[in-house]
Order: sequence, then structure tokens, then C-alpha cells
Amino acid sequence: MKYKYLNLKYALINAFYLFLICATIGYAANYLLSKGFSNSVVGTALAAVSICGVLFQGFFAPIIDRSQKLDEKRFISITLILTAVMSLLMYLMPSASVFLLVLVVIGFTFANAGMPFINSIAFIYEKEGQTINYGLCRGIGSAAYAVGSLVIGRYLNLTLSGGREPASYLPLIYISIALVTLLLVWTLETPERHPSQQAEAGEKANYAVFFRKYSHLLPVLCGMVLIYTCHMMINNFMINVVTNVGGNSANQGTALFIQAMSELPPMFMLSKILAKFDVDKVMAFAGIFYSVKHLLVWMAPNIAVLYGSMLLQMLSYALMMPAAVYFANKHIREEDRNQGQAVMMWTTTVGGIIASLIGGVLMDHLSVSAALLIGFIISVAGTLMMVWGIRRLKAE
Repeated sequence: MKYKYLNLKYALINAFYLFLICATIGYAANYLLSKGFSNSVVGTALAAVSICGVLFQGFFAPIIDRSQKLDEKRFISITLILTAVMSLLMYLMPSASVFLLVLVVIGFTFANAGMPFINSIAFIYEKEGQTINYGLCRGIGSAAYAVGSLVIGRYLNLTLSGGREPASYLPLIYISIALVTLLLVWTLETPERHPSQQAEAGEKANYAVFFRKYSHLLPVLCGMVLIYTCHMMINNFMINVVTNVGGNSANQGTALFIQAMSELPPMFMLSKILAKFDVDKVMAFAGIFYSVKHLLVWMAPNIAVLYGSMLLQMLSYALMMPAAVYFANKHIREEDRNQGQAVMMWTTTVGGIIASLIGGVLMDHLSVSAALLIGFIISVAGTLMMVWGIRRLKAE
């Protein structure tokens, strides 16, 4: 089969999907706080999104690995359609209610469920002699996240007289991005799914088997969970972090823009970096700089220093997130590809669950600075565990 503009299509899918994640999770606190919910409720809602995401991705990943009918493209398309439907219902809800929270949890779960399968798509064309430059395409996704953060942050800082406040219109943005992403996904040619690509017939498609098979990866995965706990606490409650140093939603957008733009150089150069350095070393390096970044966020006395701390995204998230895709591809067998990518995404998701559950409570009952200090301590523990796990992995 001949594939046209494969890298361009994949890059655009990453761009709009990351824009969707930015608009939903990145500004979830803004939306829910504008509806009258507390930080604790926001944290609980985001934790519910993460839990539902783990269950949803975990259930479908082995099915997609073993199915001739349900592939990555169809699964992502279904979730995008459901995102648009849930967002429309969110927009039609006039005020805060339990039903609105349920819609947010379901809608945001669908909006973020496809990421591990988008990662898998980067490797399914290899058997047909095609190559996707994952680092470059993922970098373009980060650029879209950066621009989206800046635009949405500026938009939310507006005051609309005589009507609903700007955050009330965010569901319309979700619908627009989801539908554009859906159209782009359907421009991808679907490679034929060969029986040799499926798991062995006698092997059970469950995670007990998976984690027994790959038990040597557990310390690394647990370390990543702890690192992402602090990372997600900062991102989920960025509006609190920014206001703590005298900023507003416009500064929030700028901070997220700087953070996302700083991801571009390492992601664009990822193929060269991995050609020179082993992916395990890149992962350990990124883990160390994650803790350095979290230290600077905690210590930031003003918005300028906070902006500066966002630049360390290039040595932490910008390396770890795409390198983790290659890490899974290196250490996990092909027949477990989607399960492996889902598990790697779970590190972010489970970290998000912990961050949401404790972050909202900490923000409501302690100072923002105290909450960030606790996050930093968790991050350091994660870095130590992850580096130890990688050293153990290399020794084995």
C-alpha cells in the first residue's frame, strides 16, 4: 500500500489532539471553578477522569492488540465523536450540578483516552517499510499545545459584558477541536492487520499476565508515577500556582505557552538524541531534571522566576514523554504493543489521579507553597526510584 504525506498527517493529528488535551485538562480548573465548584471538587473530578481513563484504556488496549476489526483508528474516532457529544451537553447545562460533573468526567475521559493509541500508530507502519518521525510529530503537537495555551489563557482573561463568562464557552472549543481531529484521523490510510501482528492465540489478554511478564519494569513505572504526581499537580492547579506569585489567567496561558514551546527543540531532535544516547539514559536524565524543575517552581518568588522554571520542560517532560514511547517499544514485545503503550500512559494517568486527589485538598487546606513542597518531595522520591530501576534493568 502507498501512503501519502504520512508524517504530515500524523503531525497534524498530534497537533489537534494535544490542543484538545490542553483545552480540557489544561483548563479544567478554570472551567469548573467558574461554575462554582471548589478546588477539592475540581481535584476529585480530575481524579475521576484519570481513573476512568486507566480503566477505559486498559480494557480496550489488549482487545485492539488482538482484534482484526477494532483498530487504533476506529477506537480514536469513536472517542472523539463521544467527546463532541458530551461537550455539547456540557454547554447546554445552565449551572453547576452533579450532572455537569458527570458530563465533565465522561467527556474529558473520552477526550484523553486516545493518546496511547496515537503513540502506537507511529510504529504500526514499520512492517510495511514506512517510518514516522515520532519526535518531530510529537514536537509539533507540543507547539499546538503551546499556542492553544496562550490563546485560551488570553481568551479566559476577557470580560464579556451582558453574557456568560468566557469559561462557559469552553465546551464549544472542545467540540470544534474534536471534530477537526476526527477528520484528520480519517485521512490516515489503515495498514492491513496481519495475524502475525497479533498476540499468540493461547496467551491471555489480561494485565496480571502482562505485569508478570514485564515485572522488571515496575520500579521504573512506579518512579514515573511519583514524578508525574508533582508534574500533574502543578499543571492541574496552574491557576493557583500563578496567582500565588501575583499572576492571573493571562499569565497562566503564558506559563503554559513557555512550557510547551520549550519542548520543541528536544522533540525535534529526538531521533538524533536517541541515535547517540541509549533511551534508558535519556529517561534517567529527564527524571533528574524533572525534580530540578519542581524545585524551582516551589521556590519561585515571582512570575518571572516561574516563567524561567517552565523552560526546564525541555530537559524533563520533552525528553521523558516521547522517550517513554521508545522505551516501551524497546522493552515490550510487539504482540503487547498497545498494552505496553497504555501502561506507559498510565504513569501519567495514575500520577494525575494522586495529584488531583491530594492537590485539591492541599490547595484548600494549606498554602500553595506548602502544597508544592509536598509535590517536590514526592518528585524526588520518584526520581530516585526510577534511576535505581533503570540501573537495575541495565544490570539484568
